[in-house]
Amino acid sequence: MVGEDNYINDPKSGDWVKVGDIPAEIYEMFLMASTFEGQFLNAGDGQIEWDEVSLSEDGAKYMLSFSISDAQAAPNFVAPEFRIVIDAASFLHDSMDIAMDVDGVERKIVEIEYSRHNEQFEIEAPSDYIGVGAVPILGGDASGLASSSERIDLVGFSKNSDGDIEMRFSGPVAVEGRISLYVFDPALGEADGWELPMIGGDGSDALIFDAEPDGKPTLVSGGSVVAGVVFNSPDADILNANGDSVTIYFDEWVFYHRRP
Repeated sequence: MVGEDNYINDPKSGDWVKVGDIPAEIYEMFLMASTFEGQFLNAGDGQIEWDEVSLSEDGAKYMLSFSISDAQAAPNFVAPEFRIVIDAASFLHDSMDIAMDVDGVERKIVEIEYSRHNEQFEIEAPSDYIGVGAVPILGGDASGLASSSERIDLVGFSKNSDGDIEMRFSGPVAVEGRISLYVFDPALGEADGWELPMIGGDGSDALIFDAEPDGKPTLVSGGSVVAGVVFNSPDADILNANGDSVTIYFDEWVFYHRRP
């Protein structure tokens, strides 16, 4: 993080990626993972659930794991597990992992190894980088980030002639696994939302979602909010023609029967 700019280095290709529009909660999670103080600042807080605290067989390492209990307050957000390894002699960090359980499959989303403790150095922004709008956290592999000429971005939503919701992209996309849209009514709160299953559009520039699935509430004109994409299976992803994950971060969209 350099000023307001965020850079990620892909260790597989060596490429730098400049990332914008990082959701605040993801930004804070990465910041917490990268600072020693943040990992233990609220260690006695009741919101932290300690999963395990143990010593390695040779007595050289402490191993701790914990999760944040109130992370479940956000809809469809699974609380990550933090795993820390500390040198028993120096009490300096050796490594840090953050993992999430998605439909019974564990996905490691952060892996940090610490070295050169207490050495000060400056980080300069790379001059050669790939620019993207946002990085999907649960959908896709960061090693497959596309260059600007290959990018497919989410450009908006519309209601088609059948009354269903079309999620429109800047080019054709392919869907792997199962995805849906998460919607809610502000009067009821995000936690009382529901999902709209995808019913068509694979291979085109507009994915179609059922606006009135059986047993679900009816969308309220001018009220219901489309808040995000839900990946319903471990292999779920939205890809461009090259097999790269597309940019899926978007502002909340309010449903209307007709344009206001």
